[in-house]
Parts: sequence; structure tokens; C-alpha cells
Amino acid sequence: MTVHLMTVGNSIREHLEQNGRAMHLASSLRSGRGLLDSRLLLGQEHAEPQEANAFLSALARDPADERTASALRAARLGPNDTDSQWRSTASAEATSLRAVTGEHRVRHEDLVVLLATDTVPGLLSAFWNAAFLLGGDLQRLSYLEAPGGRILPDGAGNGPAARGRVLLARIPGMDMRDPARFDEAMAGLGTIARTVLDALGTDPPEKVAVHLSGGYKATLPFLLGITEGMRSVLAAKDPSGRGADRVAAHVTHEENLSADRPQAVGLPLRRFPLDAVHSELGYFDEHGADPEGAIGQDTENGLLLGYAYDLVPAADGDLWRLTPFGHGLRTLIGPAPRTVT
Repeated sequence: MTVHLMTVGNSIREHLEQNGRAMHLASSLRSGRGLLDSRLLLGQEHAEPQEANAFLSALARDPADERTASALRAARLGPNDTDSQWRSTASAEATSLRAVTGEHRVRHEDLVVLLATDTVPGLLSAFWNAAFLLGGDLQRLSYLEAPGGRILPDGAGNGPAARGRVLLARIPGMDMRDPARFDEAMAGLGTIARTVLDALGTDPPEKVAVHLSGGYKATLPFLLGITEGMRSVLAAKDPSGRGADRVAAHVTHEENLSADRPQAVGLPLRRFPLDAVHSELGYFDEHGADPEGAIGQDTENGLLLGYAYDLVPAADGDLWRLTPFGHGLRTLIGPAPRTVT
């Protein structure tokens, strides 16, 4: 199995609008305000994020909801539809998946995790992408309202990650209009990354592919750093070095997004020595601060300086603090292992 982590952009809603589907959808849903109406379905700004969250939560409980099924039929995206306009080029996410796997639908042995910003356009774009990648089969859609929930198939949390499904993961705080919450969002990404690693099977070794062609461009460097953290964790578990090969990151060139045979470009990924990461990040408290300034007195620090932590101005003097990426990386790698004496 391969777990595909994807940031979500707006290209699929643009496809809906450019192909006249928005008109058909609005017409089919004019029966009054309900769980799913045209403004919410299309992710328009005057809807509220909590409405989109409530819709997705309800859909996860009842994937056979008739209004949602009606909307998919109106968009010609039901399980039995074969609309030629719904090719892999309908979204950057589907194009990227096809570039890596050869298919723009979720393969039965894989899991796709869609990382959605906590905005109406982000959540609804993720919904449409999930419906497209699943061929309209919403029975195979799961929704993670906040990082930390299980992505495993049984109630006990045992066994390999569910295959052949799409997990839509909402990332609270990942809205670039509110930078004050970006620490929360990066910690959420770290939590999801850790959950994915914990769900991977080892016989045979299962893999992670991170797709960086969609979503807010400003989040991509952070997600790339989280990807390197995942690679480092798996490498540390396998001293042979083969563990690092289980994590890869890809981009699909913009000119390829409309191609019938898109090409993925693999990105180089670093490997962090986890003992050094634990050492440096261990100075910071639960709020991401180092009030004692101990990190600045450590002559061996510097591996993650300016990347996971930095010196920032404060009213009573400069203070060492974790960056948003530092919050995500520390969440991903966890506390330093205790030494038994």
C-alpha cells in the first residue's frame, strides 16, 4: 500500500464552474436551505466553515444521503456516470495522482489523504476531489474533523490503514488569512504525519507519497519539511537505510496539469539525525518557548536554527521560540526516548 498525502487547491471547483456544472448544480438544489445547498456545495465565501464541517461530518455518518447523491448526479459524477469531461485534468490532485500511480482514481491497495484548509473553499474542494477520486462512491470516504483521529479500519485501532479509500482531513488553523493560528496548523500536520506512520504496515513495507502540486503555495515548504521528518523517522527505525526510501515527494509541472500523460518530478529529501533534533527541540516548553535561553548557550546547536526555531523580539528581551514548522516537527517526532540506567 501507498498512502498519498495531498494538499488541496481550488482547481476542481474552477472546473465545475468553467464547464457549466455550477448552473446545473444550483438548479438541482433550489428546493430550499438544507444540509447541502448550492452556495455551500460550491464553496462560496459567504458560507461559514462550520457549515462545511457539519456537512462533511454528516456525510461521513450517512454517505448515502440523497441530497448529496442528487448533487453528484447533477454534476455527472455518480458511480454510474462516464462523463468524458471528468478526466484526470479536472483537478491538480487527480492529475498528480495519475502522474505517480498511472490512475486518477484511488487504487484498491492505496489510501489518499486530502489535507484541507479550514475554509469553505478548501473543505468543499476537498469534498469534490474525494468524490472524483472515488468515482462518486462516497461509501469509501472518511472524514477527520481534527488531527489525532484514527485512520485505521477497526474500532480498536488495530491493523493496516484502510485501503481503497479517501480520508478528508481538516486542518484547523491552516488559513493563511489568520497567521496567528499557523502554529496550530503545523502541529496538526505533524499529528497526521505521525498517525500515517503508525498506520503503515511493515510486511511488506508500505510507503508514503506526498503530492505538492495543489493547495496554498505558502504551505508547501512546511509540508516538505514534515515529509523530511517522516523520512527521518522511518530511517531511524531501519539502520540499513532502506526505511528512508519508503517516503517520497512529488510535484507535477504546471504545464503537465492539462496533459493526458502527466509526469511527476521527484523532489530531493533530507534526513535529519533524530538524536540531534530531539536535543535541540527538547529545550522548548509546551508553548514553544525557551524562557531560559538555554538553546543559545549550547555550542552544538544550529542544525535547525532559523528553520524549526529562531530568536524573536520580546518586550522583556529576545526569546528563543519554535517556528510553525518547529511545532509540526516536534509533534511528528515525539519526545526524546528515555535512557534506562
